[in-house]
Amino acid sequence: MGGMEAHFAAEGLGRAVGDRVLFHGLSFELAQGETLAVLAPSGSGKTLLLRLLAGLDPLPAGSVRLDGRPQEEWPMPAWRSRVVYCPQTPPSLPGSPADFAAEMAGWAARKERPPGDAGALAREWGVAGVWDEPWRKLSGGEAQRAALAIAVASRPDVLLLDEPTSALDEAARDQVEERLAGTTSLWVTHDEAQAERVSGRRLRLLDYRPAGQAPPDESPPAPSTTGRGAADQTTSDPAPATHSTAEPT
Repeated sequence: MGGMEAHFAAEGLGRAVGDRVLFHGLSFELAQGETLAVLAPSGSGKTLLLRLLAGLDPLPAGSVRLDGRPQEEWPMPAWRSRVVYCPQTPPSLPGSPADFAAEMAGWAARKERPPGDAGALAREWGVAGVWDEPWRKLSGGEAQRAALAIAVASRPDVLLLDEPTSALDEAARDQVEERLAGTTSLWVTHDEAQAERVSGRRLRLLDYRPAGQAPPDESPPAPSTTGRGAADQTTSDPAPATHSTAEPT
């Protein structure tokens, strides 16, 4: 980074499930406003990588820093209000996207970082008509755009994007890509062409798999159910699968 402190950085990350090492020795640095495209097939550990970066699972190896400050030195609600994880498939939540956006705006970790207008972004992305509808009634593409609008409007320092346009048609995909240009983000994709469009840099997750490791399974391993990640899912995060901004009880 030319001698300057990276805005967001990871060093020496590793993750294994049982005897299977998904990745090890993974490091990167991101400048403010930069997108890093992460190319990763199913089962290679992409979701688990994003969960480590978001603070939803404990770090088994390595370190993650935001503005030079290690993840473990941040109160977790503050970290998750700044480093926001957007899953590929949003969960079915109670209420509507409008309800969730309003709830999130009231969380204590948001007091110093009030969100923008998620509803306006929803209108821009063509989901205004379902903004007040229950999540369960939204199509996959509508739910994906609504959840992404809420995350983007939360004004995070870093977005962790797990195939954020996988359920969108080409026109909607192009709208999202254009709107997210200039955000600080890790953008996971299977699509080489999309990686080329959204970023000048690539991180191939399989490059960090040990030599001789068997190819990844089609289905990714389940996220951690022990330690900090499990506690977040059961007690502190009203919607850990929508993004990682957790408000403690």
